[in-house]
Amino acid sequence: MGRASAKCRHRAVEEPSPNPGSGSMLKRPVKQRLFVLVVVASAVGLANGSAGAAKTQSASTVPPACSAGHLSATGFWEGATNSMAGTVWFTNTGTKSCSLRGYLPVTLRMQGGKAIPVVVRPEGITLLPQPVRHPSAVVLVPGVQHAAAILFQWWNWCRPNPGPLSVHVALTSRHFLTVTPVDGGFPATTPGCIAGAHTRSWIGLAPVGKPR
Repeated sequence: MGRASAKCRHRAVEEPSPNPGSGSMLKRPVKQRLFVLVVVASAVGLANGSAGAAKTQSASTVPPACSAGHLSATGFWEGATNSMAGTVWFTNTGTKSCSLRGYLPVTLRMQGGKAIPVVVRPEGITLLPQPVRHPSAVVLVPGVQHAAAILFQWWNWCRPNPGPLSVHVALTSRHFLTVTPVDGGFPATTPGCIAGAHTRSWIGLAPVGKPR
């Protein structure tokens, strides 16, 4: 399998610096690819503190944090200008409302279960608005599909291709969700080595948001 193409089928952009910009854009999954990284800020619908956002709930009205036993996660990634751009959607499988908030670290694991060396940066993804300093909670009502989502973007892989990878999301330091691949899943394609082997591979991560 090859590295991500330098020409994404959505639109070509300039190669980013080792510290890409950040932000959040969340859409519901459909059969046709809709994960478009190249957008202008005015076209981005955010659920965490900007125009078009859902109302922020006060601390007294936010339900408890979701547990791994009452959540399911699905997602995919695809090549996006020398990177791999991914989306993970969350569904509450329990019987009571729960909430997710902030930046949920993403881990990439090889078939044997070993995590590959990637630094997670809570900076958002390229060419979108600045990181949200105080992300609001997103409430997940039982049975509502894809009630919350995160975006992530993997950059600068200068090592041999590790083969098929699985994606895992940390809810706490000891509780993880394994993401079920959908819509093409997670093909064994790696980002381009754009910053050189002296710079560690990284994942730009956006906070949990509410899909439009």
